[in-house]
Amino acid sequence: MPRRERNEEVPTDAPSIILPSWFHEAKKYQVMEYDTKKYPFREVIAEWLEVPSDKLEQIHEIKTIPETRTPIHPLIRHAWTAAKLEPKISSTMRRAKKTGLYSSPQYENYIKVYRDFIRNEIRPLCTNGSIDEQIVYQYPPTTRVVMPNGNKTISMHCDKDYDNHQDAEINFWIPVTLVRGNNSLFLESKPGKGDFQSVELQYGQYLKFDGHDCRHYTVHNDTDTCRVSFDFRVIPTGLCTQKQRIGDFCVEETTSDAAYISYWKKSKKNSNPIPCD
Repeated sequence: MPRRERNEEVPTDAPSIILPSWFHEAKKYQVMEYDTKKYPFREVIAEWLEVPSDKLEQIHEIKTIPETRTPIHPLIRHAWTAAKLEPKISSTMRRAKKTGLYSSPQYENYIKVYRDFIRNEIRPLCTNGSIDEQIVYQYPPTTRVVMPNGNKTISMHCDKDYDNHQDAEINFWIPVTLVRGNNSLFLESKPGKGDFQSVELQYGQYLKFDGHDCRHYTVHNDTDTCRVSFDFRVIPTGLCTQKQRIGDFCVEETTSDAAYISYWKKSKKNSNPIPCD
């Protein structure tokens, strides 16, 4: 992934606002379902990761790759390192550059499905049923690969612990592999309650939750399967106090004409937008 640039004009703290009652209902914990034919996240992410879609749970079994093939994806190499699997990495892999992967046709296909999903499925959940209300959403989503024996990817926290997060955020987590037990996300049901439970989801399900106020974390993956997922945050436009970022993540905003507004900075050397940290 190319070097990310920061917008120095973004304030370090977002102002607090009074949230309407409907929003408190909208951000509650809920397991949702979606049409995997309409939104084939497993297939488009697998294509981007350069692995067969039916092998996502077994990515850790891929030990070598022929010199003639495209270098294996940096997310997979990072997950290998975190799990201390130490596969044989060829010189071709070591020379792999991340920049192209985020401007590739495979990534563009992933993002197209993501934007369609945001507009058609996520926006109605976050706008109190209004057909005119729009949303600000994290762009791009955070994609994660965790191998068996992989270390935790996030320590216990709630998003409000960090700068630039806003009161009106709603979190979404979408695994494209089966997740359960220690190969999943742990979170509490209410802020400060401490009743942490592991989330069990299968492909075609996703989680809506209050990650701004409720603590959540992951643990060492002691299962024999890999976890592949992506996550993002959404804010109703009418409740958004600053649109440049959500936390350290760049954002886009839906519009009434099925387009979107992008709040990105562009690299001086590349016409493609560079995600913020």
